[in-house]
Amino acid sequence: MLEYKKPPKNEGLNLENEVARLRAALEQKGNENSQIFSLLEEGIFLLNEQFSVHSILNPAVKKIFENDTLEGINFLELLENHIPAKLINDTREYLNLLFKADLDEQILDELNRLEQVEFYFNDAMGVWKSSKYLSFRFKRLFKGKNISYVVGIVQDISCIKHLEKKVNQAEKESRKQMEWMINILHIKPQLLQEFINVTDDEIKKIDQTLRDPSNTEDPAFVLTKVRKSIKNVRNNAAFLDLQFFEEKAKIFQEKINGLNEKESITGSDFVPIVLQLGELKKTLQDIKELIKRLNYLKSTLRTTRRYEASLIIRALSDVVTNLSHDYDKRIRFIYKKFNSNHIPYQRISIIKEFLFTLTSYTIAHVIEKPEERRAINLDPVATIEVETTPPTKKNVFEFKFRHDGRVIRMERLLEKIMDETLNHHKMGSYDKASRPGTEIMRLFFLSDSDYVEREEQIHADKILHDFHIAHKKLKKKGGRIKITFTTERYIEYTISIPKR
Repeated sequence: MLEYKKPPKNEGLNLENEVARLRAALEQKGNENSQIFSLLEEGIFLLNEQFSVHSILNPAVKKIFENDTLEGINFLELLENHIPAKLINDTREYLNLLFKADLDEQILDELNRLEQVEFYFNDAMGVWKSSKYLSFRFKRLFKGKNISYVVGIVQDISCIKHLEKKVNQAEKESRKQMEWMINILHIKPQLLQEFINVTDDEIKKIDQTLRDPSNTEDPAFVLTKVRKSIKNVRNNAAFLDLQFFEEKAKIFQEKINGLNEKESITGSDFVPIVLQLGELKKTLQDIKELIKRLNYLKSTLRTTRRYEASLIIRALSDVVTNLSHDYDKRIRFIYKKFNSNHIPYQRISIIKEFLFTLTSYTIAHVIEKPEERRAINLDPVATIEVETTPPTKKNVFEFKFRHDGRVIRMERLLEKIMDETLNHHKMGSYDKASRPGTEIMRLFFLSDSDYVEREEQIHADKILHDFHIAHKKLKKKGGRIKITFTTERYIEYTISIPKR
């Protein structure tokens, strides 16, 4: 037997409180969701099976469509007069497919014709005033096996589309500029400048002719003058093979010829001519700007090359300073007459290598230490000097390298060799291995065993090897070396090399 138990006195009250608490929690959750939805830039709405807007889930929808009364409106009516009629018919078929539960989501996404669409806004008279680019996506809500609603998601992508247009326009402009540059580069600068000046004058003549009020009574006279000027422009462009400019002039010429075929000409007939003249002016101005950029690029490259050449002296100064310290020698480096700007850009590398090798060897194994120089009454501070000769020879670059090391030994050796040579000739014997100059060349480029230790000799051989390689490269480029003694008791190397 079941017994009825009376609930506690406060249980009903507790239940009501719990229901009230749950309702408040749900409302708070709803408010939170509403706030989250309001932050979304995408508009979200629901469509029922009749394609009507069942509900608006966030304020962005109204903002995008610029319409505050969207609830209950048919989605196709919302699109009407804002997108092309054919697209509306395609959308009707697509919405029908969306409410068929057996169709695959991926296939439906591919059939969406509203993925990117230009949405037109009209004024009260039905005249276009502005437009937006909108992107629509659709997802289906299922209730069991049936579709209850279609969720529509709309986004304003106008900024993205405008940016894409700017990028495409910039790419198109870049391609055009590149084609123009290729077309221009084969023309001699003098001819191109002459073309610009002549074309500028002819365009000004056309402009003045069209603006002159006294010509309005005689259109045939105006057309004759304009036709003559544009013919000169087109012929000049064709002569220089400026195809893009010739094409612009051709279009202008065709418009002029079209007016000749008319029985009567009014002022409004000249409007297309004036517009096309504006195109010619702009194209000519674009050519001028392109030439300016090319000149700037050329001057920038030239500055870079000058800078690269100037680094040779800076680096050579460091070599002299460092090696002087390493070998306990004092050296005065003079380069006032060395003009880096005279060095051909194509020869910078070989000239730098040759100078560095010759300088390193001279400091390490030719120039004496201060006490050795004092012993032979020489300035304890040795001198190395580099100099570029004035570019008198058109296709040859020439520079000099001189120093005052071992000069007295050289003079004594020369006297000895000259005496020995004279004796050899008197005795009728002459050995090619001991021909004049052999010992001098050894003294120039080989370390004497009396002066260096074994380790120095190995180092000298390495530098000499580097020098031979640099010398070989120099000869391969057509370079030559001449060694002389100057009246200032210097040894001077004159190096010449073709500029190209």
